[in-house]
Amino acid sequence: MRGAKVALCACALLASCKGGDAFHEMNPSWSRMMKQPRGDAFGQTSVFADGMVMRTPPPGTRPIELHETPDRTPDGEYVKTLPAWIGRASIEDGHARFDQLCAVCHGVAGDGDSAVAAEMPLREPPSFVTPRLLALEPGAIHEVIRDGYGFMPSYAAKLDDDERWEVVAYVLALRRSRHAVVSELPPDLVSELRKEAP
Repeated sequence: MRGAKVALCACALLASCKGGDAFHEMNPSWSRMMKQPRGDAFGQTSVFADGMVMRTPPPGTRPIELHETPDRTPDGEYVKTLPAWIGRASIEDGHARFDQLCAVCHGVAGDGDSAVAAEMPLREPPSFVTPRLLALEPGAIHEVIRDGYGFMPSYAAKLDDDERWEVVAYVLALRRSRHAVVSELPPDLVSELRKEAP
C-alpha cells in the first residue's frame, strides 16, 4: 500500500513538470506597478454611494501624531499639565487601559492592593495615593510608563504616546478621587453628596 502511494506521488510530480519550465524569467518592467488603478484624494469613484474617494473618519478617531508630546520642559522640569486634547473620553480610555495593564500590580483603586503585589514582599508596587506619588507631576508619570522604573517594565511597546497620556489622565483622576475636596466639586455633585450624608 505504501509503495502505491509513493508511486502515485512520483507520477504526479513528473506530470506537473512535463512540458513546462522549472524557472521563469523575471519581467524587468515595473510599469505594471506604476499603472495600478487608484483613486486620488479629491477624485471620484463608483465604489461609494456618494461618488467620492475621500472618506469621513469614523467617530472618535483622531490623527496619529508622528511626534511624541514631551514629558519635560526645555528647562528639564516635568510637565505639570496634560495635553490640551485630553477630555472625558480620553480619561475613560485611560481607565480601560489601566484596568488591562496596570491594575494587576497597582490595584484597581491604584492603592497597590492586588494579588501580584501580595506576592512581592521585597518591593511592592507603589500606591498612587501615597504622599510621594501624589507629588509626581503628569510628565513624571508619563516618563515612568514609557521608560519603566525599578521592577516595572517599559510600556512603550504596548501603549503609544497618546495612550500613555490617557493612562496618566486616569491616574490623576484616581488620585483626585481619593483626596477630593467636596467644596471644589461641581454644584450638582455637592448637592447629591449632601443628600447622601447622614
